[in-house]
Amino acid sequence: MSKSTVSLVLQGSPLIKAETSARVRQAADALGYGYHRGAAALRRQSSKIIGMVINDLTNPFFAGAAGRNGAQADGSRLCRA
Repeated sequence: MSKSTVSLVLQGSPLIKAETSARVRQAADALGYGYHRGAAALRRQSSKIIGMVINDLTNPFFAGAAGRNGAQADGSRLCRA
């Protein structure tokens, strides 16, 4: 079985057959292995995290931007501080 197939299964991809997915998950459980987003981000050299530091939440523009949903359609996440 290829590394790509295992990676897709651990990410929850619907592209892999249920039988194959079950075999991969069984092996992963037996080994205590799971998908780690932090490790994947290091491998990709991209975390898809956007940082935002705001010092004035009374400003309507910044308050609106800070209040938006943290998850984006492209998979990126917004981290507010």
